[in-house]
Amino acid sequence: MLRKLYLVPVLALFVLPAVARAQFEAGNWALQLSGQGSNDKDWESGQFSINADIGYFMTKEAEIGVREGVVWNDGGSSWGLNSNAYIDYHFDMDRWQPFIGANIGKFCGNGGTTSSFG
Repeated sequence: MLRKLYLVPVLALFVLPAVARAQFEAGNWALQLSGQGSNDKDWESGQFSINADIGYFMTKEAEIGVREGVVWNDGGSSWGLNSNAYIDYHFDMDRWQPFIGANIGKFCGNGGTTSSFG
């Protein structure tokens, strides 16, 4: 019986997006948080990253925002911070909302500092 309860969060991952509505309006805010990590079996080396994205819809199609990220590798011997400003154009196709965009940003870490445009 207890094993069946483990299926509830897994099923929620598939059911909730199916009922979600992705119709953006001018003035809406969007927030996305993500992260991941891994290590070897002896916990001697590992890596993780954390990312955040906050955006504001100027119209129902045009979004501007900032993306921030932190990366750490191999016991702290390698790290990096990235910051990007972006503008995205969302195509309104009912539930499917593809987008195209551009960003400009900077990466800082123990390997140096670089600027990028993409």
